[in-house]
Amino acid sequence: QRFLIDADALIPRDPGSVDEVSAIQPQATPQLGFDCASLIDPPVRTKSAVPFFVYAFQRTLNPRDAARLVRETEQRTGMKGIEIGWLRNRWARSVFHIRLAAQLAIIARARFCLTDIYHLNICALAHGTPAICIAAPDGPITSTLNESKKHLLYHMLGLPQHLIIWNSNWDQSLREALGAIQINATNTPLWSQRFLAQKQRLLNQLDQVFMTPARSD
Repeated sequence: QRFLIDADALIPRDPGSVDEVSAIQPQATPQLGFDCASLIDPPVRTKSAVPFFVYAFQRTLNPRDAARLVRETEQRTGMKGIEIGWLRNRWARSVFHIRLAAQLAIIARARFCLTDIYHLNICALAHGTPAICIAAPDGPITSTLNESKKHLLYHMLGLPQHLIIWNSNWDQSLREALGAIQINATNTPLWSQRFLAQKQRLLNQLDQVFMTPARSD
């Protein structure tokens, strides 16, 4: 509670965290920020000439449901899905960054990302790849690893159709999500505009805190 009063700035990443800070310390003045993983500034990469999508699951779906979802997505899009072992990266320290960079390059060249992992959504969007997120119905926030954070992310972005609530209507939600991500858009798609706006707002907040541009030239 003392820290929340004394801090020079409180910039939580989502509305749920803002509410939690305010509940813990009513005298605190948190500003709604955005996830710091959005600040990745990757090299520009062109999409693969042979369309594909990437996927990874380890938070919400069991292996059987994940396989059903991937199979249905391949049938609907005519694209091959490539699995990304996002939470299973157990590489030696000496090659970790090289392997991770290669993994991110594959994500950047994909047409879209299909996942139930919060930060893979963020990293895909930061690399110019739209994401379709799988989440369980919203529930209480008990830790940083929960379904609510995914709901909050797509609420902040104003992109509810990118979020598939896993229930008996998931196939209908998948159809709507595939339309919403604008795979073949010729102009800057809505998801990119919304993501970049949130990223820029966070950068502006950091500029005010540090009194200097919070980015490199």
